[in-house]
Order: sequence, then structure tokens, then C-alpha cells
Amino acid sequence: MQKSLPSNHPQLGSTFVNIGTVHQSMGEYSKALVYYEKAVEIYEKSSTFDHLDTATLFENISMVYDSTGDYAKALSYCERALEIKQKCLLPNHPDLGNSYSKFASLYRSMGQYKKALFYYEKTLEIRQLCHSPDHLSLADTYEGIAVLHYSMGHYVDSLINYQKAMETYRKIFPSDHAKLASVYHGMALALYSVGQYSTAQSSYQKALEIQKKFLPSNHPDVATTYCNIALLHRSLGEYSKALFYYDKSLEIRQKCFAADHPDLAATYNGIAQVYRSMEEYCNALSYFQKTLEIQQKCLPSDHPALAFTYYGLGTVYYAMKDNSTALCFYQKALEIFTNCFPSNHAHTVTTYGNIALAHESMGEYMKAASYYEMVLEGKRKSLSANHPLLAKDYNKIGSMHFLVEDYGEALSYYEMTFEILVKALPSGYPLLAILYRDIADVYRAMRQYSCALSYYKKVLDSIQTVPSFYFPWQLTVRKNVIEMSEKLNQYDDTVN
Repeated sequence: MQKSLPSNHPQLGSTFVNIGTVHQSMGEYSKALVYYEKAVEIYEKSSTFDHLDTATLFENISMVYDSTGDYAKALSYCERALEIKQKCLLPNHPDLGNSYSKFASLYRSMGQYKKALFYYEKTLEIRQLCHSPDHLSLADTYEGIAVLHYSMGHYVDSLINYQKAMETYRKIFPSDHAKLASVYHGMALALYSVGQYSTAQSSYQKALEIQKKFLPSNHPDVATTYCNIALLHRSLGEYSKALFYYDKSLEIRQKCFAADHPDLAATYNGIAQVYRSMEEYCNALSYFQKTLEIQQKCLPSDHPALAFTYYGLGTVYYAMKDNSTALCFYQKALEIFTNCFPSNHAHTVTTYGNIALAHESMGEYMKAASYYEMVLEGKRKSLSANHPLLAKDYNKIGSMHFLVEDYGEALSYYEMTFEILVKALPSGYPLLAILYRDIADVYRAMRQYSCALSYYKKVLDSIQTVPSFYFPWQLTVRKNVIEMSEKLNQYDDTVN
């Protein structure tokens, strides 16, 4: 064809686009770009440059750059495509819905979730106007929204939208169609995140079976499934299996992508977390650093993925008892989390808690208390005022005040802990013994020996039927009963 047609003939441009599309579908992104760029050169010389075919070409190039992690270029080509479509089409035309969907997907990849949700809503609005409820494009939109909610940590909303997508796809495609593989994969991620590991594993296997039928063995989507199966095994404590699947993922991704591609960073991050769980901290640090080097090159500085890596590094340094370095990384993670998520989001609250632990380990008890307060504040936005999960945080804050000899505040927080637990636990429940001991220790430190003695006796009453190895400190409590009794000029034979 190149011999029989002029070098700038539109038909030659269309052929280059078709060849590029084939390479793109096979995950051969660099080859796809070569052919797309040849097509652009031809289209730019054409009098119909503002034609919809050019917009489609720009969108294809945008998707390639998105897949290779070059989000700035991806966004640029997406904008050029939209500009052409807005000149040629009515505001509610289905093709504009397609463009908005691409913007949504791109902003999701960039970690700009609010913008992504805005464009998904515009997409859904147009598609619901233009199509029947079981139209393929609506299923695609539900799937995109499901992926976004998963990224935002809204796992139940994610599952709801995946189920909507699956219902429609099943009406359109056979049970082993490639479209269903992506939904099985996404559902597995959400199921894993809500702790339904066995159901998640089944969904991953369904996704992998379909992928192996329709995709080359070294396709990036296969690598992603291996990576997530590895994550599942890691969560189950099956570390050798996890490393096996991470290695399979890494082998594919190293062949498909440049050395600084975000998907390689994701694999390195997973391997790092396995080594951290295995307490092989030097290996964990090495892989977290590889992750960070890539992410700092290809992601915006406020991308949530960077926050997770900073957080991971913080946990390793904390485990190695390098608390000051751990704090540095936790603070970097927190800065991003607070920009991306609300103050009661699990990632934000957990980071507050880890910062508190690091300060506590360094003997900075009031700093620790201030972060435990932030944990408590975040949880109170999501839980009822007397929820049992709040008791631990009240108790922790009380302990920090006790350690700096602020006994009045310590007692106040211990009493708030008691108010919650006494409603949530049966009378005489052994775990109440720990709280009774803490309250008794405060009264002892305040020299209110009668109150201290009363609570130390409550400790012994609570644990009298429990084997001593569950509460190894009960001998100390018995000695304290004797001490309090002597100070009150009493002797209580119940301690014998």
C-alpha cells in the first residue's frame, strides 16, 4: 500500500491507526505509538484534521500514554480529542460520553478521584439518556465507577457497581468473554478488601482462566492478576506462594514496560510487603526504595500510591526501632492522605495511630497522646459514641497521661473507657481486669489507697477462674493489695 499511495494519503493514515490498535491490544505500547505517530503526521497535513477520526486517534494515543504511566501526555491528547468532538457533536452525543469516560479513567490513574468521579457522573448521565439499561456502555461505566470507589476505599460501593456491570455483561457476552475477566478481577480486589478471602480467590481464578484463553501469556493484564493473587496469599500468611506469584508478575512486567513504569513499582511494593511480613527488613527496604524511585519519577507528588510507599517505609523503620526515620515517612504519608481522604478515612486514622506509636516508643508521651486524640476524633465521626472500638483509644490516651504523671487526666480517660466497656462486656468479664488494674494504679499513684485497694480486688475477682498465664502480672496485683492494705492498717486474707 505504501508503494501505491502517496505518503500523506488518508487511507494510509487509517492503516497505520489499525496497525497501532492491534499492537495496543497486545500490550506492545511502544510499537503502537510508532504507528499512531505516523498517522498523526498524515492527518495533520489533511484538510479534515478536525474530523472525528483524528479525535479517535488522539484518544488511542492518550490511552497508550496512560498505560505507560505518562499521564501528562495522556491528558494532553485526551483534551485535544475532546476539543474536536465538542466542535462536531451535540452536547449529549454518546461520543462525548465516551470522551468523558476517558477523562474519568485518566484522572483516576492520576489519583485525582474527585475529578474522576465528576467525569464518570457526566458519562453516566449521557449514557442513561442515550441507551437502554442493558447497553454495553452503561456496564463499562459501572465498572469504571467500581474501580474508582475501590481506589477511594469505598469497597461496598465498589462491589455494588461491579455487580451492576456483571449483570449487564452476562446478558451480552458468553461466560468466558474477556470483558468478564476484568470484572471478576475487580470484584476479587473488593472482596479481598472486605475480608472475603475465599470468594476473592475464586474470582481471581475465574479471571485468570479467561485471560489465559484470550491473551498472550506475557500480557500486562495477566501480570496484574498474578500480582493480586500474590497479595491474597500474602494476607493469608502464605509468603512463599506470594513471592512465587509476584515473581511471575515481575517477569512479565519487566518484558512489557520500561524500567520506571508504575506497574513495576506496584510489583516491587508487593514484594517489599512480603519481606516486611517475613521480618526480612533489609530486603523490604530495598524493594520499597525501588518502588519509591519509580513513583517519584512518574507520579504527581501528591499521588496516594506515594503515600502508601512512605507508609510502608515507615512501618519497616519502626520495626527496626529507627523511630525518627519512621516518623519522617509517616508524616509524608499523612500529608498526602489528609489531602486525598477525609479525616475519618481508614488510611488517615491508621497513620495517626502509627505516628502515635512512634512517639510513644521515643518516650514523647504527650505528642503520642495528641495523635491518639486524632485517631479517636477520626473514629468518632464513623462510630457511635459508645462503640466498643473507641475504648482502646480512650485507654491509650489515659496511659500516656499516666506516664507523665498527669493522674487526673489519666483517670478521666480510664473512666470513659470503663463506661464503654461495662456496657459492651458481661459483668466480671476477664478483660475488664486490665482496666481495673490501670485505674487502681492511678489511685495508688495519687495515694488514694482505699480506692486503689477496691480496684485491685476487682482485678482479682475478675480473673480468679482464668489460668494465671493469661495475666502474668497478677502476682504484682496481689503484692499491691497487701501494700494498700498495710497502708490502710488492714490485712485482707483474700490474697493468700
